Amino acid sequence: MKLEMVDTRVQGRAIFPGFNHDGNFRFRTWTDYTTRGTVWFAIRRAGKDLVRVEVDEQSFVGSGYGVRAPQEGFVEIRMFEVAATAHRGGLGLHAVGLLRELYRDRPVCALSSVRGFWDAAGGIRHEHPEGSRYDAFFTFEAVD
Repeated sequence: MKLEMVDTRVQGRAIFPGFNHDGNFRFRTWTDYTTRGTVWFAIRRAGKDLVRVEVDEQSFVGSGYGVRAPQEGFVEIRMFEVAATAHRGGLGLHAVGLLRELYRDRPVCALSSVRGFWDAAGGIRHEHPEGSRYDAFFTFEAVD
């Protein structure tokens, strides 16, 4: 079956991610609203969410790690989750690849304590100067 990547934003007075409650996802904030600048994607198979992603299209994080944000900012992966029923199937790495392709002319980043996953996805790891009690900062160059 084919995977599809869907922008799930619902516009109105506030912006909602457009996700329904699903017990396969641990993060409960998938149904909260937020301000402009946040984009949500679902990687779906046969209409069922397998991966959910929250992206900030203009992030300037990284200075605490000695990394200077590009002038237009990073595309920051702020939340990323694979459904419990889809773990260990390579879908997370595939989803990162789809996002990088979508934003191919922009550098992408993520802050995460899950170092092995982001290393496997090809991220350049930057550790915080004060040690591993902080999440690592991962950067990905533009695809072009």
